[in-house]
Amino acid sequence: MRTRIWLMALLVCALVSTAHATLWQRDIRWTFDVSPQGGPSSSGAPGAQYEGTLDPLLWDSDYVTFSGALEWYDSLPGFTATGLIGIDNRLGATPVSGSAIFHIDNLPEPRPSKEFWGDWFRATNGVGPEVSLVSDGDEVPFGGGGAIPDPPPEFYGLFTAWHIYPNPPWEELVFDFSVPAGQYGLLNSVSVQSNCLVPEPASVCLLGLAGGAIATVVKKRKKAA
Repeated sequence: MRTRIWLMALLVCALVSTAHATLWQRDIRWTFDVSPQGGPSSSGAPGAQYEGTLDPLLWDSDYVTFSGALEWYDSLPGFTATGLIGIDNRLGATPVSGSAIFHIDNLPEPRPSKEFWGDWFRATNGVGPEVSLVSDGDEVPFGGGGAIPDPPPEFYGLFTAWHIYPNPPWEELVFDFSVPAGQYGLLNSVSVQSNCLVPEPASVCLLGLAGGAIATVVKKRKKAA
């Protein structure tokens, strides 16, 4: 009977771990149906879709800024996808540059580290941006690549992941474009997800089970004595 109880408890821990793995404290996506430039506002950054557990507490301080020649485009000739940001220099005679900065705030908690993921859809045949993460902490990349699912036509997905030491009060995901004459560099969406790295509920649960198991063994031994 006790063995069955322990097995059921382990199953609960596994379910807690699975549920926890799908949650992000900040989970924001821009598809650029409207220009993302602007904020802060009481409803968050323009056009942002919020799904993180802390987003309602923090979205009123998020904002997006453009610099240089970077623009928002409702649509562009030659592209079936709509809602784009970047630089269209196909008719230009000289190189141009510009940046998009996505500012994301955090709770000022003294956590030792944070995990931050960014992904984006960029134009397949265009000039790609230089992507960086800026914060008050030390940013250490630990993953990146392609294979982001369901890109629109003429685009493909990329991502990069960072650890930040310690948890900073804010992060900025920065896209820097430098586009030669006759070319373009465009994004169709940007997403960010982040979590402070703290013990997962499953880990706490398993520690509790271990303590309970040890207590049971000690009790049995005392009775046997």
